[in-house]
Amino acid sequence: MLDIVVVTTFPAQYWHEGLSKAMLETLSAHWPAHVRKIAFVRDDLRHTIGSVAGVEIMNLDDRSTTLLSFIRKFAPAIKPLVTRDDRYEYKWDAASFAFKIAALDAARQLLDKPFHGYLVWLDADVVTLKDIPMDTIKEWCPDNVDVSCLLRAKFGPECGFIGYNWLARGSVLLDRVIAYYKPRADGTYPVFNQKEWHDSYVFGEALRAGRFCFLNLAAGTTEKHCWPDTPL
Repeated sequence: MLDIVVVTTFPAQYWHEGLSKAMLETLSAHWPAHVRKIAFVRDDLRHTIGSVAGVEIMNLDDRSTTLLSFIRKFAPAIKPLVTRDDRYEYKWDAASFAFKIAALDAARQLLDKPFHGYLVWLDADVVTLKDIPMDTIKEWCPDNVDVSCLLRAKFGPECGFIGYNWLARGSVLLDRVIAYYKPRADGTYPVFNQKEWHDSYVFGEALRAGRFCFLNLAAGTTEKHCWPDTPL
């Protein structure tokens, strides 16, 4: 049986607004029971949330020290760039989007050794509307690619869903993504040499540079909000 681990993270605001609660409850209700489901929480949410049936709730602060050090170091310096003229600019928000990478980094350290399957990222505002059989998940996450993702022709990757395949080179791709947030020998960080600093741009650059084999679930769509045109 294919091993599947689904991981997410979210800020306190998402939980209090009900977005992440709906995501976790429907993830638990509609994804197969043997799929491992992990939510890494922050902002001291661990005790606020309590428990969600079928989902492991873990404190991100205890799990991903490298990425969290990056976030704490650069969040104050980046803030003026993401709030230009009182308007939010996501392209430079390396710190906020790095939480997603931190959660994936934490999750990969929890994988069984050997791990024979997919580590799947799912955004915390994604609601699962009906039961998803394992055969469908296997179509989304086939054996013969390194990663399953959503690549839009005009807008670059949409990273609300990414499946890293440990049966191929998925772990290598994730290593490369994480490396953008680690200091070089001269103390600089590769993410800041990119045209944009958010996780979707970094993922696209890592995917292209490594010539990884991928399944594009958004093939053929030109829409920015591509999900309605995908199997998802």
